[in-house]
Amino acid sequence: MERFRLADLVDVARLQRMIDSLYDAGGISVTILDGDREILVASGGPDACLRYHHGNPDTYRRCRRSDAAAEKFLAEASLSDGRVKRRYKCENGLWNVAVPLVVRGMHLGTLFLGKFLLAEEEPDMDFFRRQAVAYGFPEKEYLEAIEAVPRFSSERLDAMLRYYTDLVATLVDLSLARIEAMEVSEALRESEERYRDLFDTLDQGVVYQNASGEIVAANAASQRILGLSLAQLQGRTSLDSRWSAVRKDGLPFPGEEHPAMVALRTGKVVRNILMGVFNPEEEAFRWIDVSSHPRTRPGATEPFEVYTTFMDVTERWKVLEAVKEKTEEAEQFFLSALDLLCITDTEGRFLRLNAEWEHTLGYRLDELAGRFFIEFVHPEDVQATLDAISTLGNQKEVLNFVNRYRCKDGNYRWIEWRSFPAGRRIYAAARDVTVRREMEEALRESRDRYRLLFERMLDGFALHEIILDGEGKPRDYRFLEVNPTFERLTGLRGGDIQGRTVLDVLPGTEPHWIEAYGRVALSGETLQFRNYSRALGRWFEVSAFSPRHGYFATIFTDVTEQERGREERERLIAELERKNEELERFTYTVSHDLKSPLITVKGFLGLLEQDLAAAKPDLVRKDMERIGEAADRMALLLDDLLELSRVGRVVNPSALHSVEELVHRALEAVSGRLAERGVVVEVLPGLGNVYGDGPRLVEVFQNLLENAVKYMGEQGNPRIEIGVMPREDGIVYYVADNGIGIEPRYRETIFGLFNKLDPRSEGSGIGLALIQRIVEVHGGQIWVESEGKGKGSVFCLRFPPAPRIGGDDV
Repeated sequence: MERFRLADLVDVARLQRMIDSLYDAGGISVTILDGDREILVASGGPDACLRYHHGNPDTYRRCRRSDAAAEKFLAEASLSDGRVKRRYKCENGLWNVAVPLVVRGMHLGTLFLGKFLLAEEEPDMDFFRRQAVAYGFPEKEYLEAIEAVPRFSSERLDAMLRYYTDLVATLVDLSLARIEAMEVSEALRESEERYRDLFDTLDQGVVYQNASGEIVAANAASQRILGLSLAQLQGRTSLDSRWSAVRKDGLPFPGEEHPAMVALRTGKVVRNILMGVFNPEEEAFRWIDVSSHPRTRPGATEPFEVYTTFMDVTERWKVLEAVKEKTEEAEQFFLSALDLLCITDTEGRFLRLNAEWEHTLGYRLDELAGRFFIEFVHPEDVQATLDAISTLGNQKEVLNFVNRYRCKDGNYRWIEWRSFPAGRRIYAAARDVTVRREMEEALRESRDRYRLLFERMLDGFALHEIILDGEGKPRDYRFLEVNPTFERLTGLRGGDIQGRTVLDVLPGTEPHWIEAYGRVALSGETLQFRNYSRALGRWFEVSAFSPRHGYFATIFTDVTEQERGREERERLIAELERKNEELERFTYTVSHDLKSPLITVKGFLGLLEQDLAAAKPDLVRKDMERIGEAADRMALLLDDLLELSRVGRVVNPSALHSVEELVHRALEAVSGRLAERGVVVEVLPGLGNVYGDGPRLVEVFQNLLENAVKYMGEQGNPRIEIGVMPREDGIVYYVADNGIGIEPRYRETIFGLFNKLDPRSEGSGIGLALIQRIVEVHGGQIWVESEGKGKGSVFCLRFPPAPRIGGDDV
């Protein structure tokens, strides 16, 4: 109980009138102090106190100290009957009686009776005289005031004490009754406040309805849940047509069957009824769990009211419905899934299976349920399966595990698992992957065969990715994969080129090939061609196709030897045709040129016969000379023809020769002719080396020097220059003179048999034909360049590079 003030418990004004009347009747003064030692009521008192003791601060403090000491004593004292009093003399020499006002152990105040003097005790006037002096009181007046203080005998004092004791008891009883009434009132107020707080703050809706079913009270939660204000709810009954309620199955919920109406009608509690009530604010149904409790007064048989509590379970209902829906969906999925679904325990025992197991293994479900699935596992897969069970037992999932299960017909099927542990249960989804495994095995075998073919095929293979520029045009391509034959044919290692572009690997690749391969990769067209790769120096027959958009593959064969064979065949055919033409010309020429001296011999034999018959010795001698000259000419022709026929058949061992040395040997052979004609010969440095038949090569330079001297003409300063000039197609040696020159129309014919620019010149005309034959046997070329008649001639020679032996040029 809270601390009460005495002023809250008694009628202070009425009490003041009571003690004033008592003072007027008996002359006894009464003072009541509250718990804070403040005067609550007071009546009269002797002048000694009122005029002197209370008027002086020092003596007033002495009075208060005395009263305080008495109060302390009373507050600390304890009697079995709960009553205590004290008679005491204050420090100013007058008597007092103090009685405590105690209610339920609380000291609410003190009643003081006095001041007075005892009739049987003579007052100590000397004490009062000294006190007058000490505090400056007028002695005469002060002592007269002391004499006027009321005197009570002990008997009268006891009677007054009994009266005042009863008075105090009465005051205490009144205070107690007042306190009890206040406590009840306070408890009732607190109870109402707690009820109101609870009523207003409950999350549950609470509605009170009277015996007629009319709503008389509704808390805030009910208003929120129902979407109606208190004003809209009050006076409404469950039978009101404005209600829209449904059962959990969606059917209407009649008002007379609402829990509150049933409770009023039966007098029994109705609990946990689920109903949906339309909330007009949300324009949706709210699901509530309702309980109604009827209240009946003592002795009555019918309820005077009913209170209904309800909880908003809309979200829970939605969750339950969702769970129910999902459960039904899961069940339907479980039953109709094409995959193998099952639930097992962690010991490996089938607990539940779907129908697909029957279709896959051929067992009925009741033949599988309750059995350990390890019984059906292929012997080779048992240990792996036990390891998987152990993993699941440790609450770790097992994914993509594959083993074989025995079917009822004794065959085995490959099953792939995804298993998830949950406590002592394992939830697994499996799939028959037998066909896939067979296909994978077939694919693996096919890939192995492909890889074997890929690695051992005689044709080169390469897969490329086309690279486009910003405009979508092919600008390069990248090597992705090549086979060993590619490496062998091209000399390019796959590890070095894979991932690199062709312009990085082969910078000299022509753009038109990138464009052509780009069309293949982008349009899907195929391409077949034979091509010479300058970068590799090889001929290839190529087929290109696109396995998918943006990529192209090439299959190619090295046809370099075929191409060389074809070129050699064409060259040989051309050579044969040329030889036939040459042989035809040779035959014609030989028959003509050999016939000419024979005709001469025959003609001069006839003349010789005539001249002998006529005995003309001078003419005979001339005839004989002519016949001899014709015979010598025929011998020369035959010797040159024999030499020409030997070229290519009678050869000396080939070796590497210094061209400068060959030229000097040729100069020595024709030095007489050169000196006779006064020809100046200049041999330039840096002629290098040539590989071939040394004596034949000397013949080439010797014949060219003789030919230059023979056709020097009337040149006053005959000059021959021998040197070398680098050209794009290789090194060319030349023998240049400043002789009569050659007209363009004779540049090809001069190399024919017996062809001479000047028929009167010496020789048989086979010299240049011989030179050409020697050069061609060495795989070289010879030709003549001249600006025309009188401009000199330049005979040019080109020989193939010397062969390489051990990495060095020979």
